[in-house]
Amino acid sequence: MNKVIFVCLAVCMIGIPLFCQNNNILNTNQKYSFIESDSLTGSNLSDFTFDRNGILWVVSTKYYPSTKPNPFSNFPMIWFVSKIEDNKYYTIKDSLEVKIKNIVFDKFNTLHILCIKQIITLNNESKFVPFFVSSEIGGFNSLAFDNNNNIWVGGLQTGILMYDGNTWSTYNTENSSLPTNSSTNIFIDNNNIKWLTLWEKKGILKIEDNQWTYFTKEDSDFLNNQFWSITVDLDNNLWIGTGWLQSPVKVVEYNGNKWFINNPTNVDGKSISGTIRTLITDIEGNIWSVSSISRKRSCVGSILSKYDGNNWQNIEIDDVNIIRDIEIDKNGNIWILSQNRIIQVTE
Repeated sequence: MNKVIFVCLAVCMIGIPLFCQNNNILNTNQKYSFIESDSLTGSNLSDFTFDRNGILWVVSTKYYPSTKPNPFSNFPMIWFVSKIEDNKYYTIKDSLEVKIKNIVFDKFNTLHILCIKQIITLNNESKFVPFFVSSEIGGFNSLAFDNNNNIWVGGLQTGILMYDGNTWSTYNTENSSLPTNSSTNIFIDNNNIKWLTLWEKKGILKIEDNQWTYFTKEDSDFLNNQFWSITVDLDNNLWIGTGWLQSPVKVVEYNGNKWFINNPTNVDGKSISGTIRTLITDIEGNIWSVSSISRKRSCVGSILSKYDGNNWQNIEIDDVNIIRDIEIDKNGNIWILSQNRIIQVTE
């Protein structure tokens, strides 16, 4: 039987001047402990992650009409980056009036904030510092660090960008073999291989050292899909999430030689229609997926599923409709983010 516990834990980083926005934010009832977004800075939670020390960081927003012109955002929102420690919520004194796509920590535990048109870092004085501003017409959607701490960035109509610590390089359809300037995700596996899911059903790009290899529908009928999410299992087999609107979702697996299909189902054993936006592998080798269910191009719900190597199991969570992200902490616990709660999933 599945159950859920709503909990947030973190450890304070010494030397960073944060301010405590709220005390005693952890609530407990007969079923679980939980933190509601109403007790945090901003009423809407949009992203979260664990840093290299296992500390939990959260992005939240609130409506805030600004009188200042902003070339990077049309959203009348203000964005906060915070962490939680000892039942207290600490928020960076700075706030942002630019939409945050996600937050990522590099190999040296420096926070990088990916926005639609720029990358921002958090310095040692807890100040947000512009790190890179894009001049491309599109917008970023994914950022990852390889084993050498090089930055890889992708997005819609942005090409692929790479920063080696000194120089930014941009790869696009004009100066490389890329069939499209748009990608939906970047994942770097245990062997430092970069995997990119390409937009417009252009397949999968594998970058190993300086060799670029494309996998398309000519390699397998399973690759004639739109891909969104990527993970690898404990044997370094590749798993890719597909789907779009009312199409059945599929998980495509690649063992280095052959492609396989693996379809999550609902509690009735029927196919799920929607999009697998997130895939992640836990320390026991289970594959977790979050499928977004759409109606008229709007997300109306999510299905959390776990694959144990033999069967898919749907994890029911009370009072949670849309799941925005899923992460694993350093102890192997599964966490999900909804619009108004941070949730630890236990079985």
